[in-house]
Amino acid sequence: MLRFETAQALFEFYPAASMLVKAEPTEEPSLDFLRKLLSNGKFEDAAAFCAYILPRREAVWFACRTVRAFMDEPIIAAFDKKPLELAEAWVAQPDESRRVAAQSAATQGNQDSPTTWVGHAAAWSGGVFSIGNMMPAAPPPHITANAATVAILLCSRRVPMPRSGVILKGCIFSGVELAQTGL
Repeated sequence: MLRFETAQALFEFYPAASMLVKAEPTEEPSLDFLRKLLSNGKFEDAAAFCAYILPRREAVWFACRTVRAFMDEPIIAAFDKKPLELAEAWVAQPDESRRVAAQSAATQGNQDSPTTWVGHAAAWSGGVFSIGNMMPAAPPPHITANAATVAILLCSRRVPMPRSGVILKGCIFSGVELAQTGL
């Protein structure tokens, strides 16, 4: 399920990734690059990189699982779970009606909420979207990974270290497994 052989290939395909992953890309295999980010304690970079190396559906699942892992923290548990639940439903059965339901919940949700951004990740995984009076268009290829990363960072930055790092590290290990085996 790994989409990019090397870290450099990912950054060449998704230049926007460099806004979320501050580490300099290398020619090493993607999973080695990800593991190095982890071993260097660059958990947020690793989470963003993981969201980008996964296919869209898996990236949404990675974000869902990560937000769920943070749900034990009271500050995260207080957010509306509906967009998260709809994103999880879309991952389980990725059809258009579930994607549109996630889009509706995310559009109406609190934009400071990690659960809302998981809903956006599912919504922007395919189909079309429009904002205001814009003509409907296909979502840009990087936007699912971006939304998944925003959801994860909104959790991570609300929970103090070292707790946040412990949760992220465990989730990223799960993301590596997801990259190796798929859903």
